[in-house]
Amino acid sequence: RQDGSSRPGSPIWGRSSPPRGVSTGTSTGTGTAGPGDGSVVLLRSAREIKATVGGLDTVGIEQGAAVLDRAAQKLREVMPGPAVERVMAGLAQRVDVNDAVGHWWTAQDDVDTPAELSERMDDFFESMRFDPCSVVLLVGHSLFLQAMMRRFISPQLAEAAPELTQRLKESKLVNCGCLGLDVEFAEGDGTPTVVDAKLMFGSRCVAK
Repeated sequence: RQDGSSRPGSPIWGRSSPPRGVSTGTSTGTGTAGPGDGSVVLLRSAREIKATVGGLDTVGIEQGAAVLDRAAQKLREVMPGPAVERVMAGLAQRVDVNDAVGHWWTAQDDVDTPAELSERMDDFFESMRFDPCSVVLLVGHSLFLQAMMRRFISPQLAEAAPELTQRLKESKLVNCGCLGLDVEFAEGDGTPTVVDAKLMFGSRCVAK
């Protein structure tokens, strides 16, 4: 939060793009999901970019609370039942499904056009701009992050860290990698600019 406080049990207000963000993080799902306390919020704007017709990586199956039920179903395939139920019960108290309702994904026979992606980026950063927390943790996707870096890295950062910024624009963040960003919003129109970036916890960029 702006005042430095945090919600109970949530030192960082998480942000997640449905549904992989849910199954990647701590998960839930017993049919009692969202709106929780909002410490984890699903954002359709942060879903992966779909660049080719026919691809399945960005195609969703469920919406709303059923996203968490789906996450629970997949977790049961790799975790003991009691552990899944405990994890999912905790997450159900935290997740706000927000706008992950209706047909929130890009269809298998469709692609994300440049205009649609630009609109999604604007929606995403508007969510970040008006978030009540000063620190946000986003569970997202590599192509979305790459497109973000290409559009919003400041000239000053590109000059100060040319190797890093070039890698962020041209390569993918490794699976489960972590990138810390400082973003400033212009007074008036609120245009976002990435003014600092740091690969964290041994994370690295890999080939396209």
